[in-house]
Amino acid sequence: MTGEEFAYALSEQGLQETKAFLSRTGDMENELALFHARMEQMRKRKKALETDGADGPEKKILLAAMTEMEQQILDAYKTLLAAEAQVRCLIQKLPDQLHRELLEWKHLHHLSFFAAAEKLHLDERHVYRVYKKALQAASVFYHQAQ
Repeated sequence: MTGEEFAYALSEQGLQETKAFLSRTGDMENELALFHARMEQMRKRKKALETDGADGPEKKILLAAMTEMEQQILDAYKTLLAAEAQVRCLIQKLPDQLHRELLEWKHLHHLSFFAAAEKLHLDERHVYRVYKKALQAASVFYHQAQ
């Protein structure tokens, strides 16, 4: 890694890119929760149609939509698993165990800084400082691989 690349990795933009990479699993989990909520609405609608004895075009359209939603959910889970593996791989490259643990709690388990501080038995303010250093270290590895 050249000096310029190293400087970029530690720049505000480089750190934001790394943080976005680490945070994407949380975004994917939120998307999955929305898919599941939509699927639950469809199940309720299907049950209502069955209770009413309806067996017309609305039910066929609903069943097709449910099949499509099931495929979207499966695809989203596959994407999430791949993203988690990539994030975990980056985190495992860090030499400092505390950095690894904090990034795992924050970005794979989606804990708040307060909750991560409790898990790590650290003061919350100290966790913010450790997180900044962990993010900088991760950013160097992340940009090295790009």
